[in-house]
Amino acid sequence: LSTFQEETPGPGDPLWDAPGLVLTPHLGGNTAGWRDRLGERFVAMYEQWSRGLPLPNAVDKSLGYVPSTDLA
Repeated sequence: LSTFQEETPGPGDPLWDAPGLVLTPHLGGNTAGWRDRLGERFVAMYEQWSRGLPLPNAVDKSLGYVPSTDLA
């Protein structure tokens, strides 16, 4: 999910612990170039995840919502 009734779900929201659900940042107004880079990043991170390696920009639920400044 990337769009919510309230951006971003609060710390107690059951969505954070829903089995099989992945929460992603809302990406409004993206461009073709951005979609290409996003696809490349997804593939790279999926390969890391499938090998059991740590993921960049992983969310630590114990910290709550922390806006990302890494848009590269």
